[in-house]
Parts: sequence; C-alpha cells; structure tokens
Amino acid sequence: MKPYVLVIALFFPAFSFAQSPVSQYSSVVSVRELALPPKAARALEKGTALLLKNNPQASVSYFQTAIALAPDSFHAYHSVAIAHYRLGDVEDAEQEFRRSIELSRGSFVPSLFGLSMILYQRGEFLEAESLIQKGLLATPSSAIGKYCFGLVQFALGHIPEAERSTLDAIHLDPAQADGDLYLLLARIHERLNDPDAVVADVGAYFKRSRKRSRQADAQGLLERAQQNLGRFSTAIN
Repeated sequence: MKPYVLVIALFFPAFSFAQSPVSQYSSVVSVRELALPPKAARALEKGTALLLKNNPQASVSYFQTAIALAPDSFHAYHSVAIAHYRLGDVEDAEQEFRRSIELSRGSFVPSLFGLSMILYQRGEFLEAESLIQKGLLATPSSAIGKYCFGLVQFALGHIPEAERSTLDAIHLDPAQADGDLYLLLARIHERLNDPDAVVADVGAYFKRSRKRSRQADAQGLLERAQQNLGRFSTAIN
C-alpha cells in the first residue's frame, strides 16, 4: 500500500482492506489529489504513512501541521480524527470528525461514518443512525456504511433491517469481510431464532478472525445454537 493514501479502514476492523489499496470501501484519498499547498500535502502524506504503519502517536503532529497550513482541509481533520481515536482520545476524535463534516458541508462520507461509530459506542443510536443514512444516500454501495447501519439497527432492536444491512455488507465484497461482521450476523440470527444460521455464521467467524477477545462470545453463540438445535431434534423425534 502506498504511503500517501488515507484509509478509513483504519477505523473499521470489520473489513480487511490491506489486500486492496483501491477498494471502493476504503475511501482511499491520495494527498496528491487534494489540491493542498505542497508543504501541507507533504505533512499529510507523512502522517498518513505513519498511521498506516500503526504509529498514530507520531502521525498527529504531521496532521496538525497540515491543518495549520491548510485550515480548510477536511481530509486533514478526518485523518487526525482517526489518529486520536486509535490513541483512545475519543473526545478529540469526535471534535475533529465534526470539524471535517462541517468543512465538507456534510459531503465527506468517511467522516460521517467515523462519527457515527463514536456515537454508537456512546449509545447515541438515533444520531448515529441519521449520520449513516446520510452517508448511504451518497454512497449506497458502501460496505462500511452497511456494516455501520447493521450495528446501529441491531442496537435499536430493528433486527430484520440489521440482518439485511449486514448481509448487504458481506455480499458487496465477501472476500473483504472480516470476522467481526459475521459475529454481528450471528447475534442477529440468534435474535431471529435461527440456530442453523448462527452455527454457519460462527463457523465463518472462526475462519476469518484470530481475535481472542471475541472468541468467547463466538463460542457462547455456538453453544447456545447447538443446544437449541438439540432441543428441536428431540422435539421432532
């Protein structure tokens, strides 16, 4: 992946974008295409390279330099928002996403999705839903947008709609979908009382994810689904 690309995928672990630097979901932006002053473009490029190398701490000063040199650059605010988020500075990330949205007059979809996930994590589901809907109006085939929508719809109890959004996210590019997305789908299918689907979803999760932090959740979903299938089999016999 070239060092001058900015990837919203850094904010969304449910997709594996490293395989495709020009993925339609990654909202890749070349700083050479932003019409920034040369020094601002170089600072944004260096910051992005550090962010892609998993060094958000070092990237922040470069993004701040880009902002100082090009204060109207919503891309620079978006970039520093991602860096702050990855450093755990969620309030700063929210502020920078909002500034990016303001400067772009609400047209920069990656910032809409980024802010929506901060609001989702805070339990502000309705505002998150509104931002995602706005983003999907502009980019209806965005897998990231569909994934965000599925998360929020599930949290709001809109289960059939959450299933549709999550399946849309997978079908848009199955090769790019990570385990987290299938874990969400398993939770949805558990709520829909479809244990066969849960077993399939968890199987897909284990094939795509090595995250130990969520394996217990996946195993719990699998065990409950198998228990339900056993009860169904006993009832039939």
